[in-house]
Amino acid sequence: MGLIIRLAEFLILLLPLVGLAIGAVRAFGASKRRAQETVEPADAPPERTVISQAAQWRSVRRLLDEHGRTDARWLEYELDCQDGFATRRLSVRAWGGGWGRHLELTRDPRDGWAVDAGSDGDPGVPGAPPAGGDPAAFADAVDCDLGECPVTNTMPVLRRGLLGGGDPAEFLMAFVRVPWLAVTPALQRYTHLRSGPAFEPGLPWPGPLSVIRYESGSFSADVTFDAEGLVVDYPGLGRMA
Repeated sequence: MGLIIRLAEFLILLLPLVGLAIGAVRAFGASKRRAQETVEPADAPPERTVISQAAQWRSVRRLLDEHGRTDARWLEYELDCQDGFATRRLSVRAWGGGWGRHLELTRDPRDGWAVDAGSDGDPGVPGAPPAGGDPAAFADAVDCDLGECPVTNTMPVLRRGLLGGGDPAEFLMAFVRVPWLAVTPALQRYTHLRSGPAFEPGLPWPGPLSVIRYESGSFSADVTFDAEGLVVDYPGLGRMA
């Protein structure tokens, strides 16, 4: 049974704020459920819940307005994986003021990778690479890696069983640069460092968690995964709320 992951993310400047937005929405949902399922005591009139909900929504609206003011770039994607967490399809769309790009990256175990990409408008950035790429350059890759997206770190970790330890593993990836959606080959290395309960301060999971070092070129990050292989903390990129 394939694994389908559907997510939409704000791009680049909004990424450090994603956890705040998710937290605000979750808080609103929890408050709404409590209002529906519980009876307010006599000294706590229902108006308090309404005021709280309104304040939470104002916080979310301010967050979205600030994003629109500071960075008009957006990104949405759909990831479809085969058994074994190998990429079947990655569909990505990025857009901003007066420009847009799309990418359809597919992989068939027999026929290999195929790329369908295009763009509209001019992002106004000199030297921006065109969308797409040459499938022959990453023909031996099994995984895609979408830049600024921790979800695509999950697939190689689960397929190689790195949550439980083992030797370092190296992978060739079809790396997608954002927001340009240019696809290039990238060598990456994953090394299990430790596993245990919630040893990272501030993470709401009781465990077990695993820390795996991700390396590509001169870049490295010690990424924390939960027991299902989802990233809960990626230094410099984001932390799950």
